[in-house]
Amino acid sequence: MGKLLKINPLTNNLILDPDQASIEEYGAVVEDIWPQDRDRPVWLLWLHLLSHATEVCEEVRKNRWHRVAKELSEVVVWWLTFIRRVTQRPPKNVTESVRILPYINLTPSDIVWYKYPGVCPVCFGRWIAANCQPNDEAARVMSQKVREIKAYFKRNPSCTCLSAKQDVEERGEKFKHFTKKCLRAYARKVQASKPRSLRDTAEMLKLIFANNIEVLSVEEIAFHLLEEVGEGSKSLSAFFMQELEDDKVEEFLQGRQELVFDFAEEIADVLSWAVSLLAKIYRFLECAAEFAAEYKTVEGMPELVRGNLARTRNIVDLIWTIHGKGSMLVCERCREFPCDPDHPAHAGKRGRLASRKLPPAIVTAIRGSKIL
Repeated sequence: MGKLLKINPLTNNLILDPDQASIEEYGAVVEDIWPQDRDRPVWLLWLHLLSHATEVCEEVRKNRWHRVAKELSEVVVWWLTFIRRVTQRPPKNVTESVRILPYINLTPSDIVWYKYPGVCPVCFGRWIAANCQPNDEAARVMSQKVREIKAYFKRNPSCTCLSAKQDVEERGEKFKHFTKKCLRAYARKVQASKPRSLRDTAEMLKLIFANNIEVLSVEEIAFHLLEEVGEGSKSLSAFFMQELEDDKVEEFLQGRQELVFDFAEEIADVLSWAVSLLAKIYRFLECAAEFAAEYKTVEGMPELVRGNLARTRNIVDLIWTIHGKGSMLVCERCREFPCDPDHPAHAGKRGRLASRKLPPAIVTAIRGSKIL
């Protein structure tokens, strides 16, 4: 079966191969499930992601792991919606800043790859610090060092930053800037190694952060996820806070380019911590199966637990468990493709006000709303 096939020329229904579909293909299907999101402001899409990341932390606090998993799937689905939107070129006839910003001229999978080209970016920076001079030209350095770097990370595929926390925290801004340039140059050099599917991308991230997943508490990982979503919120708002003076256009564009780099990195970080948190929860459930097997608490329980674990091992599996309907992905509430906003399952949560003009009477009432 191909990666992405149309099954009916009369509909937009798409069949995805869960194992082979790329981030871009998942994003396209998610967009077709909820076409109403195309008209929503981009900041509103991010707010939905933020709200689910917040619920992730709430469910972690309450030790409700099944709810954590559910909210994590929502984080990733909204992430797919958002990243697809910001990687599509704005229409040529749009001049309003609120609609034209932001835009990242990379594919979604490249956004992840340029931050995580098979290595932890901080470990990569530590290697650069030990083997390069920050005054060197990044592209030339990578041309000379790419084989050494590949060999090193082949021997050391997982992050070891926890053992050098002080060094990591005290990196200077100039050095950080240099290592980011080196990382992008390295990512271009090893582009052929980039995972082609969302599943393989998640597996790559799990391997990179295997040590962190094992050592950090579930609360620490959840807080890291929320922190990255917060950093993404700051990066997003920064696009709309830039100063624009008529005689300083070049300065504005240069500043915006740096904002784009930072924004892309924050988007990639959200996925990496979502994948890590699911992996941590998975370890908890594995322990439950081992406990049941060791003490034989309930006959057949270990096999039952392990059987269900196999269905949610990867973030892709989790998405299909919640949104899957046969060989298709659908809205998890109404179970339709595309989503039916008028279905009773969406009552009170249709979100139609975001891009709708309101009647004068409603506008007047809203302006006069009071708490007391």
